[in-house]
Amino acid sequence: MSRIPVADRNLVLPRVEDLEIVVMLFDRVADSLQTAIDHCRAGDIEARCHALTAAAEAIGDLAEGIEPGSADEWSTRTASLYADILRRIVVANTRNDADQIGHALRLVTPVHLSWRTLLARAEQSRLTEESAPRLAVA
Repeated sequence: MSRIPVADRNLVLPRVEDLEIVVMLFDRVADSLQTAIDHCRAGDIEARCHALTAAAEAIGDLAEGIEPGSADEWSTRTASLYADILRRIVVANTRNDADQIGHALRLVTPVHLSWRTLLARAEQSRLTEESAPRLAVA
């Protein structure tokens, strides 16, 4: 875990490698949703279905990261957000509705950007730690 100074306290973050996986999954969700919008508007049903399936699978992978039975506010809200996005994906797919896909993308975007910010801070913290001078112990 990395410690990152935030105001007057330290925030403990997951390992950079774990953050990279989360960001990669959100990248996949966002890219797949945008692709689905494009295919929806072009009338390419098969490609839209493939893109929405990829987005739904990535959301499912993200949801697996929530500890089962967790009742804390973050877990509850995040699970609810993922469920809402999945519901919109299903509705969009059955109705060929680019607006529903766009709404799902708008829900994902701020969370995606937040994870990217955490990753950038964790990477910067790791670089700072690695470049700090080390005292030789005799």
